[in-house]
Amino acid sequence: MATATAEPTASSSSVQNEIENGPANKLLRIDNYVYISSNYNSPDKGETYRIDVRSGQSERINDVPMYNMMYHNGWIYYTYYIKYGGDPYHEEWNKLGFCRMKPDGSQKDLLCELPCALRNMFIQDGYLYAITDIYYSYDDEYYDDIQRPVKFKMNSNGSLGNPEYIFSEKNIAAAKMLYYGDSLYYTRDSGNGAVETEYDDFGLYRCRLDGTGNNKIGEILNGRNGYSINEHYWFCIYDNWIYYGIENLDKDNSDAVYKMRLDGSSVTLLCDKLSLDGNFNYMDGWVYFTEGDWNKSASKLCRVRDNGAEKQVLFECGTEYSIRDLTLTEDYIICSKVSYDILNKGYGLKDINIYRMNLDGSNKTELKS
Repeated sequence: MATATAEPTASSSSVQNEIENGPANKLLRIDNYVYISSNYNSPDKGETYRIDVRSGQSERINDVPMYNMMYHNGWIYYTYYIKYGGDPYHEEWNKLGFCRMKPDGSQKDLLCELPCALRNMFIQDGYLYAITDIYYSYDDEYYDDIQRPVKFKMNSNGSLGNPEYIFSEKNIAAAKMLYYGDSLYYTRDSGNGAVETEYDDFGLYRCRLDGTGNNKIGEILNGRNGYSINEHYWFCIYDNWIYYGIENLDKDNSDAVYKMRLDGSSVTLLCDKLSLDGNFNYMDGWVYFTEGDWNKSASKLCRVRDNGAEKQVLFECGTEYSIRDLTLTEDYIICSKVSYDILNKGYGLKDINIYRMNLDGSNKTELKS
């Protein structure tokens, strides 16, 4: 059975983020290994490890943090900061590389420099697809590129050609994007206020890889509290169903998990009265997600059946920690428990612990700290 991995990004299979071509920002699964990066206080500081899920043994495979990791044709492709300017608003200060290496860490190769940071990367039909990871820039050269879906032709040596925008309209910004079947699915964003986005523009969209046939298939229900539009919208796809969570669903400011068909029909509520917290995945009839329970000062890993029954809490920790990097295999849940150094610049990771547990949350084992 195909497997799901970390947060919703890209896939070419029936489950988002399949191991053959499924990037996550900091974690990737290949066979019995998970690859995870740690960055402390700065995006250009840290290391990357691979962990044997069954034995728990770990080894360092790179002396830099690897972002947007994906496995394709025997190579792990990734990005890393050659130079970080120390200010997230100044993309022009940064220098990023597009690289690849073998799964054992050998044959590391810098393929080319990137014009800007990227995320939600996947490879399909000889192209690298991504979202420009620019939230704001004081440099006019970058301002029109904020959170735009883009593609690059991959050369025979793995390097990239020039960026080609999927949509000619500059006002289409994307928060999350994945590939399923022959279509691209993405959530509409405001580009941190940099693009003209009306309330009705927000939602889940589907289009062809070239951007044609762009249609809204899922209504965004955020912002009904009358204050602001919250753009958070998590989703994954399995067996022609889209499973998704929406933040700030209604006037009581709660969140909810739904499912619907690929065309937006058969919308079904699975559970509500939640406080979703960014991780979303599916395995064997269950939707897995994280939420913050601020009444109990806890961060929780939960799951609910795909028919809406039996919501369960599988793992819980205090709010000084957050549960991240949710990855599922046929047998295990892999996730990290992280804390952030909010007193240091960049909100870098202060502490990270990697856990393995059964799909029902039992037999929790720490793999690495």
